[in-house]
Amino acid sequence: MIKRICLKLLNHYSKKKRTLFSEYPNKFELANKIGDYFVEKTELIRKGLVEVQLLPSQNQEWTPTLNSLLDSFRILSQNDVHELICKSSKKSCILDPLPTPLVIECLDVLAPIITKIVNTSLTTGKVPSSWKEAVVHPTQKKPNVIEFANLRPVNNLKFVSNLTERAVIIMIISQKTTYILKYSLRIVNIIVQKLHY
Repeated sequence: MIKRICLKLLNHYSKKKRTLFSEYPNKFELANKIGDYFVEKTELIRKGLVEVQLLPSQNQEWTPTLNSLLDSFRILSQNDVHELICKSSKKSCILDPLPTPLVIECLDVLAPIITKIVNTSLTTGKVPSSWKEAVVHPTQKKPNVIEFANLRPVNNLKFVSNLTERAVIIMIISQKTTYILKYSLRIVNIIVQKLHY
């Protein structure tokens, strides 16, 4: 009995662990195949999206008012940016020109420059194409399933891109909470109505 258990343990620990996608010895080819898979998946999702037509409720009519529209962002102060940086994740991206811990250590010197960069993006309404680049790490959804459909793309954006995105989200939430809630409730109401038919 003990011999059998020992043999099972020995066999279990002596087996080579199978690496993911071992059928692709060329890592460059594997990276391209995974990238192609995610691009195709994204295109399929986009094709499948249908415009949701908001129909007026039978009980009440709802139309957005002019003050519901978000047509500009407020300019951030240096203190706003400093606070955002201190509250944000300290992760770095290999695409960043400086590691995040170094940015934080030199924040007194860099805060005015970062503030100017973020505010320029907010006031012009433009995001530089370099901010849209990300390092994508495919992670497994389920541990023992080895197929592309089991991969979840986790992206790592540049620090300034994340910072600007966070600033926009905070502004939208703080300035338009009522609008977002009304709009969300309206969409939920429409979905519930469609489910009952």
